[in-house]
Amino acid sequence: MQDSLQERLRELQEKAKEMGGKDMKRARARVYKSIGKIMSMIEAREQKKEDPSGEDKQGGEEKKQKKPTKSVNVEKTSRVPPEKSQRANKKEEKKRLQFLNKKISLHGQRKQLSKALRFFQTIQDEGLKPTDYSYTSIINAYVRNGDIAGAARMFEEMKSKGIRPNVVTFTTLMKGYCTVGEMGEANKVLEDMSKEGSRISPNIRTINTFLRGCVRTGAVREAVSVFGRMRGEWDVGADDSTVDYVTRLMSQGLMLAEARETLAQHGDLGTGAGQVGLAQMAALVGDVKMSRKALEDFKLVKNRVLARRAEKGAGAGAGAGAGAGAGAGAGVKTKNVEDDDGQVRDREDEDEEDEEEGAGSKAKRASVALFLKHHISELEREATAVEDYLDQLGERAAGAAGAGGIAEQCSKFLLQCYSRTLFMHEIGGQEGMRSGYFNQDARLSWERIFSSSDSSRGASGDRSRRPVRMEICSGSGEWIVEQAKTEQASDWVSLEIRHDRSQQQTVVKMALSKLNNLAVLAGDAKLVLSRRVPTESLSQVLINFPEPPLWSGGDGESTLHLLTADFFRSAHRVLEAGGSLTILSDNSRYIASVLATLADLKDEEGNEPLFVDRRELTADWKRSQVVRDLPLFVGLPGEVCGHFANSGSYFDRLWSNGMHNKRFYIFVHKNATKGEVPDKKKRKNKVQQDQERRVKRSKS
Repeated sequence: MQDSLQERLRELQEKAKEMGGKDMKRARARVYKSIGKIMSMIEAREQKKEDPSGEDKQGGEEKKQKKPTKSVNVEKTSRVPPEKSQRANKKEEKKRLQFLNKKISLHGQRKQLSKALRFFQTIQDEGLKPTDYSYTSIINAYVRNGDIAGAARMFEEMKSKGIRPNVVTFTTLMKGYCTVGEMGEANKVLEDMSKEGSRISPNIRTINTFLRGCVRTGAVREAVSVFGRMRGEWDVGADDSTVDYVTRLMSQGLMLAEARETLAQHGDLGTGAGQVGLAQMAALVGDVKMSRKALEDFKLVKNRVLARRAEKGAGAGAGAGAGAGAGAGAGVKTKNVEDDDGQVRDREDEDEEDEEEGAGSKAKRASVALFLKHHISELEREATAVEDYLDQLGERAAGAAGAGGIAEQCSKFLLQCYSRTLFMHEIGGQEGMRSGYFNQDARLSWERIFSSSDSSRGASGDRSRRPVRMEICSGSGEWIVEQAKTEQASDWVSLEIRHDRSQQQTVVKMALSKLNNLAVLAGDAKLVLSRRVPTESLSQVLINFPEPPLWSGGDGESTLHLLTADFFRSAHRVLEAGGSLTILSDNSRYIASVLATLADLKDEEGNEPLFVDRRELTADWKRSQVVRDLPLFVGLPGEVCGHFANSGSYFDRLWSNGMHNKRFYIFVHKNATKGEVPDKKKRKNKVQQDQERRVKRSKS
């Protein structure tokens, strides 16, 4: 018996050594408690060996002091019922599992996949059984890091172990497919929910997640189909987000009558996005009457939404005094927040957000109210642009062709705008070359793209000498549209991966502004830049407010992160000799890490840097720091950096509302090495050429 106790003691001591780190604190405490018990038992048995008769030779009084303590403890230990001991162990295991699940959820939210996987493995190493919550959290970690294959693999493992996925699990996996634009797989997940093995009906978050994916990819038909099945098949009612998504998609697909009917049927739902979307597309096809009616409806909806929000805010304030439960119930009814493109959406299906932030908290209510206020403000901006466009149409109709002729002209120009909009996800090889916008090497021809809809520019001289400036991650296109309006001596290219931003929002703004010097590419910037953009064809590459791999600007592992060394090598290739790169951000920590990545890049021989600072331009600019001769500037970039119009983007206004007003930017040039640049005496400075063009244009 003594040998078995000693052996058990050694096992526990070895186990305690292996359990290092703060995350193992509770489990380590349980092991140390067991070690203490075993040591007490060993000590008691050793004392018994020393006095087998149980009588103390030194007298009865001393014997009384020793005997009760040892005998009572042993007796009490022996009387603990095994059922009670098992219940205590189960309780400890449950607490331990909850702790590990929260860690998985937390690191998944932070896009730290390896840390989330480590805690998931710990569950199995300690002999605990992962639950549906464990698997849902690790699937979400894969999704947020852009590893959809890994998420699908964990989903299949979950089912193979007999753990039944819940509605949040299905929704999380669907969100992953929607994020990367695989709507066929997302639709398959939706159908699998209702199969015999699952029998789980989608809820409103599931449906809105799918519809949000349809908005991002322009899947009008799929969205309309799911919307039609909501009430009859799944008995799920629409909410504000549902109506916004579906009606905007209908308008985008020129299903204007259907959009108008849907808005009328759901008059008490929506935030006004559907009405503004209908007004935009009706205006662009020349239906002035329908457009003005949609704008009037938007004003009514806007007032209703703001009044409802004010009422909820007052209720939340009153509830907060009565307790957290009342505050949560009265504060946010639909739990809507704003998407990064100005679309109000329901909150992501992530339980960790509730744990981390506290649903119904004062901070959350304030955040939701701020987002909604900003969302309405953005819709008002869009509505104002439509009104200005309609006023111009009215003037033209009164002086010329009338309503019929105006509708024909509008439709023709809208088609011209779409002719300069390329869906790069589907273009490849021979198919791309047949489009007429590609060279023989399957790379884009800027001359063909911009001359296709503006024949008048061919007489003004050599088209190829116009600078081409590309904004990457253009969002809804507001910034680049303003730049194209201001600097018309250049051609501008918007590159954005999301269909709703590029193929819809940017094109609408381009058409409303009647721009001929802007083209739109919808696709992955990494692939488009490396495979489709010609070598040395761009004067500038511009990036505004890039998304960090981790929200806090730290060491996230997201595969969706764009600004990597490979990306900057592609940017270096497509920039002409002496071309520039400008990156603007409000996140000092993140943009400093980007600057470090740029500073590490060398040519093939490892001698010359790929990007350099031109001190003759930037000597007087305010610097935040310098990394290996590359500076990080503080403030807002100017014309030399490609920012010709002082126009804030959606994100810029959003962060300003949240009092994030400090800006940092990188401005570097492609290094002139190994004969890439002609003799400097024969080539004027690029900035000087741009200035001469602007002076000549102003005189004319």
